[in-house]
Amino acid sequence: MLLVLLSSVLAACAGARARPDARHLPDDFSLSVAVQPGGGREPAWYVIEPDGTLRAAIGARRPDSPRPAGVRTLTRDQVRGVWELACAAGLAGEHHGEGKVSTTLPGSPAGAAVVEVASAGKRRTVAAPAPSDASGAGLSKLLERLRELAWIEPAGT
Repeated sequence: MLLVLLSSVLAACAGARARPDARHLPDDFSLSVAVQPGGGREPAWYVIEPDGTLRAAIGARRPDSPRPAGVRTLTRDQVRGVWELACAAGLAGEHHGEGKVSTTLPGSPAGAAVVEVASAGKRRTVAAPAPSDASGAGLSKLLERLRELAWIEPAGT
């Protein structure tokens, strides 16, 4: 009886730990953000792999675009900062893997972004809002940080 109770408690704790939230950076966190042309945002593609490798390319992503070149390896704290921004923008975290999924680029508003997030064994692809959308502010902060981490000069400088 004690063994059954103990195994139930351990299983519940393991399940609680696997649930992603802004306070816990999952070991398998990865991110891809492909920004569409227009809407005041420069088209770009940023990828963070689970080992912290940051890849980046400026310009529109096409279906036949190769994966961007590696720019640098981020520290765990830098990746955690990106994770927190993705959670704040509603792209990852507690409800990751829930909600409407859109994997199509055509028809996305100018300046929108296609965001793929993987964490805690789940993957989610969404069309994130354009900057003119009120909920696009979180994505703008995330993009600004990715641009800084990739050592890309601000547009227009």
